[in-house]
Amino acid sequence: MKPNSLWKFSVWLISAALFPFAFCFSAFAQDPVYIYNSFGPGDTYDSGGGWVVAGTDGIPGGTGYLGTAEYFVPNISGYLDEIRLATFFMSGSAVSDFYIAQDNGSGIPGTILESFTDVLTPNGVLTINSVTRPLLQAGQEYWLCDEPAYPNTGTLWCLNSQGVANDFALESTEWSWYPASPDGATDAVFSISVVPVPESSATAMVLLGAGLLLIPKWRRWKPAR
Repeated sequence: MKPNSLWKFSVWLISAALFPFAFCFSAFAQDPVYIYNSFGPGDTYDSGGGWVVAGTDGIPGGTGYLGTAEYFVPNISGYLDEIRLATFFMSGSAVSDFYIAQDNGSGIPGTILESFTDVLTPNGVLTINSVTRPLLQAGQEYWLCDEPAYPNTGTLWCLNSQGVANDFALESTEWSWYPASPDGATDAVFSISVVPVPESSATAMVLLGAGLLLIPKWRRWKPAR
């Protein structure tokens, strides 16, 4: 292969190798946006009521095991960035397991996309940052699930103060969800933010920039005729 052809091939090979990195950079260089947020102005919520999350030991004056899941549908596609919700300690331990799950097609949580286990919940707003950054697709149905981590877990997932009443689900044993959306029931408060999937034009600009960075090198080493 001629030196000039060899160098052109090398530039092409490097550009191809940079493509996935350029795409990822263009995706995660964007600012996160909310795809769901039921907090009021100033992160307000109803601190006087909520849905119980309790282990098999139950809570004083209450029943036994209970988990809660809240439903949401993204209006844009993006990589999960942050989850926020408000909780209140009731009894025992304040440790929960949280999950982002797809809908199983029957109106309850199905396949788990990311897990956050042994999370200590405060009396107030809890922030959970995504590690694996699963892609949430616009128009698809997802669930934020809150399960007790231990038999003595006893917490309250506080209600929103905005009158939001979407679908939610409950469970009486681990991962045995059933729809539970009585008319007028207020949802627990939470927000979900994502890093939007870049538009094709934005990705093309990143790749063009990477290619332009290689041009001076190519010209510098181009054999003289």
